[in-house]
Amino acid sequence: MSAITAECCPPSERNGVRDRAEYAIEPLGYFTEAALERHPGLAKVAAKKREAEQIHALEESQKKPAVFAFGQRQLRSSDQANWVVGVGVSWRLWGGVDRSLMSEASHRLIEMADSQDKQARNDIALLVEKRWMAVDQTRRQFLALTPSLELANAVLQLKTKGQKAGTNSTLELIDAEVNLAKAKTEQAQAAYDYVKALADLLEVSGLSDQFGSYMARADLKVQ
Repeated sequence: MSAITAECCPPSERNGVRDRAEYAIEPLGYFTEAALERHPGLAKVAAKKREAEQIHALEESQKKPAVFAFGQRQLRSSDQANWVVGVGVSWRLWGGVDRSLMSEASHRLIEMADSQDKQARNDIALLVEKRWMAVDQTRRQFLALTPSLELANAVLQLKTKGQKAGTNSTLELIDAEVNLAKAKTEQAQAAYDYVKALADLLEVSGLSDQFGSYMARADLKVQ
């Protein structure tokens, strides 16, 4: 028969499920930072902001005067030359396009991009937190079921010995086997829920490629 075990601290070091569960994976901040660095949506928002900034800079430059330098050299028959040099300023006072309105519109695009970036980061952080809490919760559920599994195993051993000694009936032995199977099924489901929650967390954090590594060092084992 298969057995489900939680390979955690030895009994002498166990201070409860809560203490052990807190060290299962990295802290929430680790996954939040990873998600904010890798999420493709943020890259798109950043690209839109850069484009808006470039448009705004162009519109602002159109409102400023254009400064230019010039020079002219005129040769005489005596091989002497006259030079004319100077600096000119060109300032367009009126045109067919309202530059102020264009500049204001491009500035609003920048503000919109900033707002989208802030909202996206907030949404990503909340989603990561939700997934991280799901991992923590499913892990606690798995560990909380360990005592029931250990008890069911112990009861089955006692009933098996009792049945051989004639102190327990076959029905009592069957009941013990059923209870053990139920405990195993419940913890197997909890283990599945934990693995799925972990996969979801790694996906939203952009760390799906590390799933195998997390599984290799996991201390929740189904045997």
